[in-house]
This record gives sequence, C-alpha cells and structure tokens, in this order.
Amino acid sequence: MKWALKSKHPVLKKRPFWGLFFYGKIELVPLAPAWHFARMKIHGATLGCWLRTLWYVPLWRLAYKVWRRLKGFYYTSPLYGLKDEALHVREGVREDFLSPLDNVPYLWPGSMEAGREIAAGRWTFIGQTYVPNGLMDWAPAGRPLLWIFHLHYHDWLGDLRAAGQKQEAQKLLADWMRECGHYHPTAWHPYPLSLRIVNWLVHAEWLLKGWNAKEQLAFREILTRQISFLEHNLEWDLGYNHLLKNLKALIFAGVAVPGADALLVPNLARFVREIKSQTLPDGGHAERSPSYLKQVLEDVVDVVALLRPVGGAPLPLIDAMEAMATALATLRHPDGGLALFNDGEVEEAAHVERVLRHAWHGEDKPYLPDTGYVRLARGGTCVLMDVGLVGPDDNPGHAHADTLSFEMSAGTERIFVNGGTFGYQTHDRNMMRGTCMHNTVTVDGMDSSEVWGGFRVGRRVRRVIHDIKGLDKPGADVVLNAEHDGYRHLGVRHQRKMMLAGDGSVLQGEDSVLDKKGRRRRCEAAFLVHPQVSLVLEDEGRARLTTATGKEAVFEILEGRLAVKNTVYCPFFGQKIPTKKLIIQGYTKGDGRWCVRWKLRFLV
Repeated sequence: MKWALKSKHPVLKKRPFWGLFFYGKIELVPLAPAWHFARMKIHGATLGCWLRTLWYVPLWRLAYKVWRRLKGFYYTSPLYGLKDEALHVREGVREDFLSPLDNVPYLWPGSMEAGREIAAGRWTFIGQTYVPNGLMDWAPAGRPLLWIFHLHYHDWLGDLRAAGQKQEAQKLLADWMRECGHYHPTAWHPYPLSLRIVNWLVHAEWLLKGWNAKEQLAFREILTRQISFLEHNLEWDLGYNHLLKNLKALIFAGVAVPGADALLVPNLARFVREIKSQTLPDGGHAERSPSYLKQVLEDVVDVVALLRPVGGAPLPLIDAMEAMATALATLRHPDGGLALFNDGEVEEAAHVERVLRHAWHGEDKPYLPDTGYVRLARGGTCVLMDVGLVGPDDNPGHAHADTLSFEMSAGTERIFVNGGTFGYQTHDRNMMRGTCMHNTVTVDGMDSSEVWGGFRVGRRVRRVIHDIKGLDKPGADVVLNAEHDGYRHLGVRHQRKMMLAGDGSVLQGEDSVLDKKGRRRRCEAAFLVHPQVSLVLEDEGRARLTTATGKEAVFEILEGRLAVKNTVYCPFFGQKIPTKKLIIQGYTKGDGRWCVRWKLRFLV
C-alpha cells in the first residue's frame, strides 16, 4: 500500500515556490501505524533522515536559505535592474571608473596546454570534454552543474593567458558578457560569481590593453554589476569555504576597483573573523578535507599578497596562513599529493608545493588532534589515518563516512587509498561517500555516518576516542588505538588498533566489532589498493602486492577469509580508474564480537 500526494495546482506544478523545497511531492510508505510519519518520504528521503540532518542546523541558516530562494524570484523578474542596488562605487566619475586595474597579484599561472585546447574549441573540466558546434553555449545540455560552474569560474582566462591567446580570451569574454552579463541563476550563483570576479581582476590589465573602448566600458559595467549582486547575496547559509570565496572577491574589489574602497574594511574584518573561526587550533580547516584546506589556504595567500602593497595583512591572517600551511604539509603523501579524506582530489604535487612556498611552513606535524588526522612515518612508509569527526555539524556537505580509515604509501608509491570523489551531481555520489569506499569497517552494510542527498549527513559519528604511543620517538614502533560510535544506533562499536614498525617494514592491525546485546552482525573490512599496485590472491588468508617499481609486500590475516573485489579509484574529479580491494568478511559470534587481525609485510 502506498499513498502519494501530488500538487494539482497549475502554479505549484511548475514548482516556483514549494518546489524549491519539496518538489511538490510527499510520499507515505506505511509499515505500521506508529511509523507512518517516520517513513514519510520528502524529496527522496525519509522524514527521520531529514530530522536527523536538520537537528544540527541552526534555524538562522535555514531562514537565510529560504530568504535566498525567495530573492531568486525578484532577480528573475522584470523588476530587477530597474533600480541599481547600492554598490559602494563612485559611479559617474568616468575617468576614475576607467582607470587601470593593475594592482592585483598574479600568483597562480594557468596551463599552457589547457589554453591551447580552449583556443582550439575543446573545453575540458572534471574529466569531461565539450566541443561547441558553432556558437559557444554557456549552459551546454547534459553537463553536470559542477562542470557548468567551472565554465563560469573563468579560470580559463589564466590558461589562455599562459598560451598567449589574448584575442581568443577577449572574444570569449565579449561573448560571455553578451549572453550572461545579466542575472542568471547558475552563472550568477555567488560561488562561481566570486571566483569570476577575482579572475577578472587578476587578468584585467592583460585583457583591457588593446581592447576597444566599447568592450572596456562593458567589462567595467558588468564587473560592477556582479560585485553589487555579490555584496547582497553572500552565502551565509552555507558558510565555510563558500563564504570565504565571497568575502575574498569583495576584498579584491575593494582594493582593485576604483571607487569601491568602502568594500575593503568591513569585508576584510569578516574574512579575518571567518578564518579565525574556521581554522582549528592545529591549523586544519573545519570541513576536515585536505583538498578544501588547500583551497582555503590559497584564498588566504591571495588576500595576504593583495594587501601587502597597501599596508599589509592583519597579523591573525598571517598566523592562520602559516598554521594552515603546516597542517596541509602533514596531509601530503610522499609523492606530494594530498590524502583523499572527505571530498576533494589528490591535487597536482607541483601546485601543492607552490601553495606551501607562498604560505611558508615549518616542520610537518605528525598529529593534528583537532582536525583528527594522524601521520605515521617510519623508514619510508607513511600511513595517514582519520581519527576525527566527519565535519562541522551545521554544514557537513563535504563529509564522507570515513572514520578510522587510512591511506598508506611506500616511498612515493601509494599502496592503500580511499575511493575519492568522482563528482557532485552523479548517481554514485553517495556510494563514493560511503564507508565501503574507504579503508575501514562496515557493519550490516551500513555507513558509519548517514551520508545522503549528495551533501547531507543525518546520523553521524559523535565521538572518537584514540591514543597514540611512540609517535614522538624517532625509530620506535608507533601504536594507535581508536574507537568510534558511528554504529551506536545498532548498539555496536568499532575499535581499530594499528602498529607501524620502527623501520616501516610492517604495518599490522586489529579490527573488532562488538554488539552489546550479542546479536549477529555482518562485518566487512575493506582495503582499497592503488591501481598501479598488482594484487594476487594466493589463498584465503594471504595476498601479494607488487608496486610499479617492483617493491613487494604480503598481506596476511590470521583468521577468517580474504577475498578480492573490483572497485574504482577517483584521484581527480571526473576520473574513475578500475582497481581492486581486499575484503575481510565475517559475522559476530555468540558473544556479539567479531575480531580480525591483519598484517602487511614488505619483502626485502
């Protein structure tokens, strides 16, 4: 039996209002009368899932989100544009308005190869290539939202600049201004808008030289219009890296746009407050993603460089920059790329190094207690383990159910890897966020934190207990004991013990699951192998791993059954590489306990 309530109102069917929140559909799936409301489905998720998610979200964030949605009706109506919104720019002083925009630092050169591809009509973002058929389409059909966002970031201006394609850049920008110079819900979303404003200002001097006066004036007017829109549409509802991008763009405008200097002080003050709030005491970022830590650090480096010629950046900003740089260095593998915890990418090693050089950092920390990461490094072997919470409670949009997962490298070769992030608007988004795509334990096929809806988390790990021995003693064995409560709703706890030998030759571990009431539970420990590592299952208790350079290791379990499954590895957005994972499966015994001991031993 199933009930479906669908709006028949012709206006609501078009979803201009209620559709923004529920898409006009509510389903009741009855199991028993007491569970009708708990099983109510709203926008594809049960009411219980929604309540477990919204429990952590402050009401003011929800109210601001609703307000932003409602404002969308105004921006798409004929009323928008009849009266310019108040931007702190002295319009009317034409000479001042057209003075050069030449005081913006250019720290991150683009890709010459990518610039040549774009000039030839091939646009590639997040692993997908688009070739326009004739006129450029700024919202091509069949592309995910993240791809279209990349198109509207205008990072490609740097690529074209690196390739020496100034005329092509001017041509494409003129076309964009004709097609997207007025409000569009995607192109003018505050996040891509913020990145675009910064890109326009960074490349303004290069773009404007040799451009005719009409196009220069259009550039300035549309730039001013975008700044005005952003000033009134900061992403307070999302906060974190989104809000920092918004404030950074307004700071750039306050320094670089003639007459917009009134934007500088208040937005710089907000930016400093947000950085202090979002930077954890150990230098990590509140979203607990190595990749987003790198992004936020880039933003701080940009702002510090921008302010250097005009009096310098506030000291708290410089202190935060140095602390974040040290934390970022801790979350690198020996190959120079980042670990794949929570959303993000491995990142190009050269770019990560460039960011660190701009920020300056001292010695790496082996332990980030507030962010929740431990780095075990002995004899050329590096193990990075997640012993923290999944993310900020009020917006864990980039969280994965990866508590107590780990990654491992031998020299510059990765051995065990987390699955990564393929994309944000894909059918397997939540699978990639799930516990099964990380090197840890699942119970009854459930995630340790309830990831759903692409960017939502319901029930989640609330407590992680851990202790480390030998970390500060060079050459000593390092022992880590940890436990999390992500399966508390099942009455289950997961404990993991790991030991890395002092010479790095052996990594051994013990995973145990305990059901307090002695119920039978299906348990599975996963170990995803890097695609460049050859994996051969020799018997049910032993597998052999061989790296690309010929380094060999043996993975053994003392009891249970070892199996191999096919899976995927996504080091970059849009890149999905087939690989394999080792699986240890079993069930809790009569006392409610399941325990497996495993060991990875390198062969000399």
